[in-house]
Amino acid sequence: MECAIKACIAKRTNLHDFPDKQRADSSWHHNLGKLIETAEIKNDHDLKVSQSKEFFLNWNTVIQWKNESRFDVAIDQAQAESMFLGVTQPVDGVLPWLRTLW
Repeated sequence: MECAIKACIAKRTNLHDFPDKQRADSSWHHNLGKLIETAEIKNDHDLKVSQSKEFFLNWNTVIQWKNESRFDVAIDQAQAESMFLGVTQPVDGVLPWLRTLW
């Protein structure tokens, strides 16, 4: 998810532009909520959340991921499946939505 949001940031960066330092610094972390703001897709996100309960639930599942989660051995199969579905559901998954924005 982080890479998909960063692809949205990259789309808004012109090839020969000198990067804005604040925007570059804001892109250099793992917080998905903050990255949505940096990518300038917060309005799109809020609209999607308000239009779809399923997307809202999927986003709330996906946003629980933290960079440290990849080392967490306490994640069980149900949590992993919930995260996978939140990301990949064709209509209301987070990744299909992000793909429309990059």
